[in-house]
Amino acid sequence: MSKHPFASNFHLAASSRSNHSGLLTLTALLLGSLALPGSAQDRPVARVAPEKHFTIPPGAETPVVLQTEPDASCDLHAAGFNDPSQTMRLYANMEGYVRFHFTPNQDIQDAYLQLDCTTQQAVTTHPLHLRIDASPTADMPAPEASVPAPAGSKVLHALTDEAARQLSDQDIIAQGYPPRPNAAGSPEAYAKWLDRVSRPITIVPPHSVKRSDISHLPRTTIAGPNTSTNWSGFVAQSSAGSYQGVAGEWTVPSVLGEVKVVLEGRLPTVVTGPQTYSALWVGLDGNTSKDLVQAGTEQNAQSLPLFGTATSYFAWTEICSLESPCQPMQEVLSVSPNDGMDVSVFVGDSAGNLNPNGGYAWFYVYVYSSSGPMRGGSYSTPLGTGFGFTGNSAEWIMERPYITALGGNPDLADYNTCQMEASVFTTGSIPYSYAPSEPITMYEWPVPQPDNDELSIVSAVYHQPSTMVFTWKSFH
Repeated sequence: MSKHPFASNFHLAASSRSNHSGLLTLTALLLGSLALPGSAQDRPVARVAPEKHFTIPPGAETPVVLQTEPDASCDLHAAGFNDPSQTMRLYANMEGYVRFHFTPNQDIQDAYLQLDCTTQQAVTTHPLHLRIDASPTADMPAPEASVPAPAGSKVLHALTDEAARQLSDQDIIAQGYPPRPNAAGSPEAYAKWLDRVSRPITIVPPHSVKRSDISHLPRTTIAGPNTSTNWSGFVAQSSAGSYQGVAGEWTVPSVLGEVKVVLEGRLPTVVTGPQTYSALWVGLDGNTSKDLVQAGTEQNAQSLPLFGTATSYFAWTEICSLESPCQPMQEVLSVSPNDGMDVSVFVGDSAGNLNPNGGYAWFYVYVYSSSGPMRGGSYSTPLGTGFGFTGNSAEWIMERPYITALGGNPDLADYNTCQMEASVFTTGSIPYSYAPSEPITMYEWPVPQPDNDELSIVSAVYHQPSTMVFTWKSFH
């Protein structure tokens, strides 16, 4: 028998481009001259990259890929607006690629954005001019939409049913395919698995971006056992050792930025709100314990003054213990709204064999579409000596993550609704509803809003034991 638990609006004249870039250059030089005293070679060099020009369609959430410096931390904002509260933090991968999505405001013709990227060697300003039009041109093409597969990626060939049956469960895992369900015990799950591996799979190497600005924490309980300030979802709770693995499948939801209407005198004025965050994940422990093993997707949005809304989507893994500092969240894959996700989490040994005392967290994270190839892979992380895995709870959660700069939870991104197919591994893989699971509702606390302090809810689906639906209720 397999040892793996889931073997189962604003215009600027075009002639102003040079002035616009000149101001950016001056800003960069001034920033360099204001550097703290120290050795000249220790100061990052301030520079301005040539302005990029792209065309994006009106009224659509469009991906934009830029190449900056490897492993750079970048701040995206509207050109001329340097307020940190109106800035989105992004991270480049090992080859310097960074991606965000942008939705322009209605009735604008151009958007001018700026990406400030920092490494130990340089602070680079990347000016970006987006023309809003349905037809790209030679000098303003459509932006690249996908991040290239990084060095070290490999492509697994498609499997037929016959070829798959000639491989053991261990062979399937060792070669990088997702864990195989039991064909006899779970025929529907096996058919779904076979459909996915019957197309090539790109295995992405386990280099990841460490992010200490966002953490996904154990549940904060308020006003009773089925409420929380940071979680919304279903939780299965039982004795130690009851849950050996957890899995979920979902479509990455598109999110909206927060826009507020305020009164200035007698006139209403539309202003951009703060960045909003949401995280959808599956995990083990963390409900009543202080330790948590989890993986999922992040869906964040930032309204940018005058121009539109920037959104960021990525898959991540994380190990968190409140007894010691949480390991930084690992950003492992760039994803897009409407991508399908297949995520599994369990604890095992260094070879990936199921073992609650094995000392390693294992994450299987795959992205797929209805017709395109899968990409992703398996990732493992040592739990560390301060981590106490018990296996007494399993979770399927929409979360308001903890934001370091805020020292607390942000506004919840408007994800509308999202459906998840959920399962848990006990002695075998079963639908989440077959375990003693309870729904959790996310509330604003300790100061409820006067209109509605309910932020996010979850519901079971009648006659579909594996399906749950999350519903967004309010930003705050």
